[in-house]
Amino acid sequence: MGRKKVLYVITQGNSGGAQKHVKDLALYTNSQYDTAVVTGTTGWMTDTLTEYGVRTITLSKIGRDVNILGDLQAVVDLFKIIHTEKPDIVHAHSSMAGFIALLSVYLERIFSFSKKPAYIFTSHNWGFNTDKKLIAKLLYLKLQFLTVFFSSLTIAVSKATAKKMPLISSRIKVIYNGIESFRTIPKVSARKKLCPQNKHKIWIGTIAELHPNKGLDILIKSFDRFWTKNKDASLVIVGDGVWREKIEKQIEKLGLNDRVFLTGNIEGASTYLKAFDLFVLASRTEAMPYVILEAGMANVPIIATSVGGVPEIITSLENGILVRSENYQELANALQYAVEHSKEMKAMSKKLHKKVNEEFSQKNSMRSIIKEYEKFI
Repeated sequence: MGRKKVLYVITQGNSGGAQKHVKDLALYTNSQYDTAVVTGTTGWMTDTLTEYGVRTITLSKIGRDVNILGDLQAVVDLFKIIHTEKPDIVHAHSSMAGFIALLSVYLERIFSFSKKPAYIFTSHNWGFNTDKKLIAKLLYLKLQFLTVFFSSLTIAVSKATAKKMPLISSRIKVIYNGIESFRTIPKVSARKKLCPQNKHKIWIGTIAELHPNKGLDILIKSFDRFWTKNKDASLVIVGDGVWREKIEKQIEKLGLNDRVFLTGNIEGASTYLKAFDLFVLASRTEAMPYVILEAGMANVPIIATSVGGVPEIITSLENGILVRSENYQELANALQYAVEHSKEMKAMSKKLHKKVNEEFSQKNSMRSIIKEYEKFI
């Protein structure tokens, strides 16, 4: 018999947190299983997987938002892939990809008169827990309830994520995202390469998709209050997305063009983390953000909003600072505290580094997932 097959399904192939997880998982399992990844778009993740010899399949009809006709076509197209590939496990990630994959798996079971493939879903953040209209949230709640209920196994990346599904939380297993140590570029070199036009002494930074969920409008508003007392401060935002034009207009309106910098997407962005004196994640919603683990591994002091699984990583004033989401004044105060207490912040960053190393190991995370696979193949 040949090697067992695992087919991963995810909406996008870019460089987000869920994509990093799928990339790590596919690379880890590829030596043990025949692994392939189906994604709706190409990008950093698919390029990396191809470079390392993992097969990728692009299915353009898998979208991020509900589109009935497109989604039905995606179900049919994915069913054809599953029927051809004959995987032992289909492991889906992200909200819409999860529901589409569920329907495709059940079509394959019906068509083949089989109980295979097993269907596993990982929730990186529930669709109903994001910035959507009430009707859309209710629709996502129903779809994701069905996804969890009919899956062979649902994995949540944080305890907070699992608790969002209280009626069927017993069907959800929490397995944290994991990270391994990585090379970082020294501060002076990182600054020259990342944002050479920034001549300010204090660098506050973030790595985030320019999306409403990431709260970058709140971060900029907070920074606007903060810099008036800190004339040598700057804000560097690494990433791109649908909110770029909105963010650019906000920067222009506040007159911050000479101290708030948008770098766009940067390949290997985490290697530049040493450029920052302080890392800030101002998200409105999160599950278990990789970027916090990366900043912790890089020994950069952190301020983050107390959302989702973030408090499972950071204990406020012990290994970082937590603030309430959408509270720009509280975030501005935290920025001021961090600058005035740099020694304490560095001590906190060392504690976070230790915690990330001990509790968020990539190897342990991958092994836990493989252990679950072994129950189905």
